[in-house]
Amino acid sequence: MSLIMLSTLLLGIGYASISDINLSLNGTAKLDKDKSVLITDASILSSSGVDSDLSTINNYFHTNLDSTIELDGETSTVTVQVKLLNNTSKDMAFKGIVYDENFYDNENITYELSGLNVDDVLKPNDEVTCTLTFKYSNYSQDVEKTLSSVLNFHFESGEGADYSFDGLCKFKGQGKDIEGACANGQHIDYINTGISLFSEENYSKDFEMYFEIDNIDPSRFRNGQVDTVFHSLYENKPYPGVLLRIQNSKWLLQIGNGITNKKITFEPEEITSVKIKRVLGKIYYSINGGEDIFAVDAHVLSGYFNNPTVIGTALDAVGNPDSAKFLVADLVDVYVRLSDTGFADLDEYYENLVREFMEEPLTEVYSLDSHTFNGEAESGLNTNVYLFSEQNYQKSFRVTLTLDSINHQSQTNQATLFNAKDESNATYPGLVLRKKTGGYELSMKDGLGQSSTATIPSDVRKINILRKGTKYFYQYDYNDIEPLGINNDFSSYPASNCFEIGATFGSNINEDGNFDRMISGTLTNMKISIGS
Repeated sequence: MSLIMLSTLLLGIGYASISDINLSLNGTAKLDKDKSVLITDASILSSSGVDSDLSTINNYFHTNLDSTIELDGETSTVTVQVKLLNNTSKDMAFKGIVYDENFYDNENITYELSGLNVDDVLKPNDEVTCTLTFKYSNYSQDVEKTLSSVLNFHFESGEGADYSFDGLCKFKGQGKDIEGACANGQHIDYINTGISLFSEENYSKDFEMYFEIDNIDPSRFRNGQVDTVFHSLYENKPYPGVLLRIQNSKWLLQIGNGITNKKITFEPEEITSVKIKRVLGKIYYSINGGEDIFAVDAHVLSGYFNNPTVIGTALDAVGNPDSAKFLVADLVDVYVRLSDTGFADLDEYYENLVREFMEEPLTEVYSLDSHTFNGEAESGLNTNVYLFSEQNYQKSFRVTLTLDSINHQSQTNQATLFNAKDESNATYPGLVLRKKTGGYELSMKDGLGQSSTATIPSDVRKINILRKGTKYFYQYDYNDIEPLGINNDFSSYPASNCFEIGATFGSNINEDGNFDRMISGTLTNMKISIGS
């Protein structure tokens, strides 16, 4: 009776017909809410120059359309009608049709999409009808007439991408078809989610991935196999990314930011479920539903990379599946989700953090969108902002530098990025940020022997130098605001040491008032703001 009621319910909420039902009972009943965009119907609409009965819609699942198209003659066409429903609670934007080349077997046949354009937005419960018209892109007398393809209508929300399946998925090793929901009826032996967690586009976004290990052959451990369950790793030292695999008779969870790698091992019987997530740049993991455990700070990777997240194998350095690392196991309830943070991105979050820390509004007195320094004097910039003049020396200020590329291989280890220092005074009062071997040195001196210095890594993107009242601080990339050295309070800075030297970018100003210690590189969004 309950099954009859369920089928009646499905027919009553917009599913006009159900052509095929495969029902399997294994002691657990689940209703998949399908919180995604769905293809609700697909059919051969028309044809020209060819019998439409020769083409078929084989299957459709979520946003995947599996079809076989047959053409006959240079001008023949087949048109397929597709209906899509936004079955989520958020706006979903269409980003295009994508496919794996392994599931598009005739490049001489192409298609045109009508009724749906890139960046068209479907609101919750919206439905759209579009058409795909297949035709020859290259025709000759001996051209192949048939195209078998699986096309994916790719949608994204403001919260990013989502790959998910609910139910059993059996991975059987290289060259053996995956059985279960995640295969979508395709002949595949591993899952490519298409989500690049560590690309430049996604580096600041949160992500979460989850899977349950329903069954695994114990011999995989006894035989010392290397089976990779989950892989989102750049196969180049020092191995940034995340992976979970069977190695040396244990589970190995490896998480790295490209500078350090954390490796955690577990006994075979210990793992039944795994969750890995990144929140505001920091990666955590939990095992068997336990508490989140901090693994590594991945705010700044040693380099972004576009390797996609895959399930069931590892990818080598050029993106091909590794034949030695195919999974033989059952997984349940797997998902990979990529979302914007609670802020537009981490840059906005830390921008707000710095603003709130200063506790007073600052007036922007100098701004430049971009400037390239060539190591020569003519590329130096004098802002004409006198931070240490008698008028300003006790005011709060903020200096922001966004670094695009700095030449750390140049011969001048003493190249100066930012300078607001009196080089004519033997005790050198003022503030300077300088490129040195292996990074940057930020120093403040009061001209009476008191100084504070901090070291900043060479791979930073953004640096904030802050004076709050009479205290000095700094903050870079997605790190906390730190005091500038131990003696960061310069309340005793003497008025007699004030000087009328404008802050400069890209150089030092020497005692003759000329640029020297030039840098080579590009700075963007340089700003100086000062309090009242």
